[in-house]
Amino acid sequence: EITTHAQISDKLGLLAGGTFTLQDGKIKTGNLDYDSVHLSAYMQADYWMVDWIKLIGGFQYNKPDGISGDFSPRFGMIANLNENWGVKLLYGQAFRQASPVERFINAPSVLGNPKLLPETIDTYDAQLFYNGRRGSFAMTYFHSTQKDLVTRTGALPARIVNSGKVVYDGFELEGRLGLGHGFNFIG
Repeated sequence: EITTHAQISDKLGLLAGGTFTLQDGKIKTGNLDYDSVHLSAYMQADYWMVDWIKLIGGFQYNKPDGISGDFSPRFGMIANLNENWGVKLLYGQAFRQASPVERFINAPSVLGNPKLLPETIDTYDAQLFYNGRRGSFAMTYFHSTQKDLVTRTGALPARIVNSGKVVYDGFELEGRLGLGHGFNFIG
């Protein structure tokens, strides 16, 4: 993996990089013999629109072997409402490439699928946060949709396929309180 970060100006920062992954393996007992190459490239920019609003935008391009590549975007805004309070609004997409076992196994009980699509997840976050002299806290709501789940279907041999989706809604509370003398409460 190669990554670089550049602060172009007081208002603009850039992050860029890429990865190359080569996997090969052989497992006789699982009838698994594979070679797999994965390429990715990513870029993200953060821009201070005004001194209290930061915009974030970026993407990751992923190209597993054997299937088409795809872009995963991300966007966000962080607004510092005053010295202590702020809000974050974020959107991001991520993926999980199928493992070599899911793609290449050829056993009596299960048959892999070299054309499996990556699982993807789209997440929206809305956060209210506070940073003070003695502590900080954040309340976050998130909504995520996970698609193209890697699952098994059928009987012997079961086949590994992309199927279905799951929707998550959640709420998180987190915080830190300085208790003095070097002690903090974190929860």
